[in-house]
Amino acid sequence: MNRTDDMIRRALAADEFPRSEELPITEQILETFRGRNRWIAMYVWVYTFVVAALTGYSIYRFANATDVTQTVSWGIGIMVFGLLVAMGKIWYWMELNKNAVTRELKRVELQLAELQQRLGT
Repeated sequence: MNRTDDMIRRALAADEFPRSEELPITEQILETFRGRNRWIAMYVWVYTFVVAALTGYSIYRFANATDVTQTVSWGIGIMVFGLLVAMGKIWYWMELNKNAVTRELKRVELQLAELQQRLGT
C-alpha cells in the first residue's frame, strides 16, 4: 500500500470524522416529498390509501355476502387489493432506502474531500 492509503486508514480508524445520526422516520418520510420525484411519492401515498379503502370495503362486503359467488368474488377482491397495497408500501420503503443510501454516499464523499484537503493533494 502507499502512504496515502495508510493515512486514510489511520484517519478513519481514529474516527476523526463526525458520524451522522440516522434521521427519524418522520423526517425520512418528509424528505421524500422534497425531492425531484415528490409527485411520484404523493401519487403512491394517494394510491395506497385509495386501494386500502377498497380493501376495507371488500372486507365489509365479504363479511356481509349472502351466497358463495359473492363470498368468492369479494375474497378475490381482498387478495388483489391487499397485494396492491403491499406493492405500494414495498415501493415506498425501497424509496426510503434509496434516499438513505444516497445520503450516506454523500457523507462519505464529503469525508473523502475533507481528507484529501487535509493531505494537500
